[in-house]
Amino acid sequence: MRDAEITCPNSPSCSSSCSGNATGRTTARSAWSTTRQQPGSTQISRGVIRAAPSCTDGSPARCAACPTRTTAASWKRCSRAGPLSKLFHPAAPGLLSANGRIPSPGPAQDLAGPPVFAAPSVGLRPFLEQAFTREHVTIDFAGFSGETLHGVIQEPLDKIRIGLIKPATVTMRLLLPDTSRPMVLPCRADDLTDDPDYRARMHRLTFRHAHAILDTVQELASLGLIQDADVQIRAHGCPPLFKLYILNGEDVFFGFYPITRHTIPLASGPRDIYDLMGKDAVVFHHSVHSGQPADPPYIEQARAWFSAMWDNISYEFPA
Repeated sequence: MRDAEITCPNSPSCSSSCSGNATGRTTARSAWSTTRQQPGSTQISRGVIRAAPSCTDGSPARCAACPTRTTAASWKRCSRAGPLSKLFHPAAPGLLSANGRIPSPGPAQDLAGPPVFAAPSVGLRPFLEQAFTREHVTIDFAGFSGETLHGVIQEPLDKIRIGLIKPATVTMRLLLPDTSRPMVLPCRADDLTDDPDYRARMHRLTFRHAHAILDTVQELASLGLIQDADVQIRAHGCPPLFKLYILNGEDVFFGFYPITRHTIPLASGPRDIYDLMGKDAVVFHHSVHSGQPADPPYIEQARAWFSAMWDNISYEFPA
């Protein structure tokens, strides 16, 4: 990262009464740059930030020829710095508050939603349980082995068995990587190549967890505790870099898999593997009920991505 210069591109018309007299050039730490623009605007690209803030008298800030330099902090303090001052304005501490609100003037202050949630995947349990209180439950999952999902879904399934919750239908789709084919990741730590022994181990684990979910849901349906149950497991050929949960089409949890080097006991002996740690993955919650404007389109895109993968490039999970 290098110093960036904030410079007025309109030097011939620079006013001597402009509040930019002391701010003809401003240095700031930045990895971005801009091209020439109009006064009062800022455009960002790679290299240097160049901006032309407007003064209260309508004239642009002083030009690059001005010998005076100030710091970014002094520019931020300028009450007439215009939109450029926002570049250096610190984020509000309450930007993500405990009640999910975004601080802003006016009625938006009254928009309340679910608590902001970012935690290890095992913290999903209460959200899964809440999802199963609906009459029609749908869960779409894309991830590595389904081990975490198998763990957190046991409690709501047990509550169905003892009659505490009674959904009419349960529909689940599990989209998992094909562990019967060579994989880019996980891989051997010494030469970054595929490890057949590791894949064989993961194939057994994935099959076990995914089919345990399928068997449990189908058993509940056969006992008459669920009117209709549909659990499908499909595979794809992409490396598993993240996990995605879509609950009832309204709540999305997304997180990247941490990549950790550790020794795994295999049939051919212990081996260092760059492995994916699913239970340690931090997932972030997006909800259509959050009141945050970015959440509904984010959920829509997550659903569209899942459907595209499921409908176009997935296939039956190999036995």
